[in-house]
Amino acid sequence: MTSDNPFAAFGETLAPTKPPRKARDAARQVDKEQQDRERLFEAHRRWRKQAIDTLLNGPLSAAARVLVDFLDRMQSDDECGLIDLVRSGPWRDADADTRFLILVLVDAAVIRLRERAGLVPFDDPLRDEESNTFLTIRKLLQ
Repeated sequence: MTSDNPFAAFGETLAPTKPPRKARDAARQVDKEQQDRERLFEAHRRWRKQAIDTLLNGPLSAAARVLVDFLDRMQSDDECGLIDLVRSGPWRDADADTRFLILVLVDAAVIRLRERAGLVPFDDPLRDEESNTFLTIRKLLQ
């Protein structure tokens, strides 16, 4: 029953009405926007997988595999080791796309680590606070 008025409720059971045209159009627009977001997200996932595969099979593959293995088994107390690993790797001399991809991988690993610990995914420090792991690595890769 959609109405408190019993006569209106009875009338709706006899002659149900379609939602107004504006409501239908708005619902279609929302569906289309959702489909567009899903399509773009899938395209992004394919790009990211292809970029990671290219990195792991390219000229920096040995260093990339060491970094990915470290990120896969990283614990919360390994963040200093991660900074040292990035600092000692060949990433500073790599092209901008590779440096960006390394930053994406590091970001995903740090977020996973924080979520496993029950923390919020992002917690950037204020200007007068000590820099966090992600920001330190981002500065190293600039």
